[in-house]
Amino acid sequence: MDTSTFLAILGICGTLLGALIGAGVGLYGLKQQDERRNKREDEKKATLDKRRKDSAYRQLKAHTDSITALDPRATQYSIRSEQLDAMNSLIIQNFDVLDESTRGAWDTKGVAYSSTPPWITLTFAAFVRDINDHYEALRYNAIPTES
Repeated sequence: MDTSTFLAILGICGTLLGALIGAGVGLYGLKQQDERRNKREDEKKATLDKRRKDSAYRQLKAHTDSITALDPRATQYSIRSEQLDAMNSLIIQNFDVLDESTRGAWDTKGVAYSSTPPWITLTFAAFVRDINDHYEALRYNAIPTES
């Protein structure tokens, strides 16, 4: 094997090695770019979820305040079916962002339908306390986390 053949083979090997290294670096760059995109999307989703959670607790607080306005210490409240439906739909729409304590308190409420529609007797003191706690924490920008 003469020198020119050896140098040609060495040049080909160098080119192949360079191409492999370039492909590896390129793939690594694509992977990093994909991870950064996923991280941005996760951060954006977390921000949107926090906004939805804040909005849901503000709306629930408004509903509970309107119901408990006449007697905040009462344990049972007579409400219209439309009010219960509005709260139900709000909880269903935001089920994925509400805390477990809120969902559990809502599930333990007592509902008694009166013989004169559209009035419903609602017993939900635990739910009102939970909403008030979350709303107070929201006001200080520190929503309590589930433990």
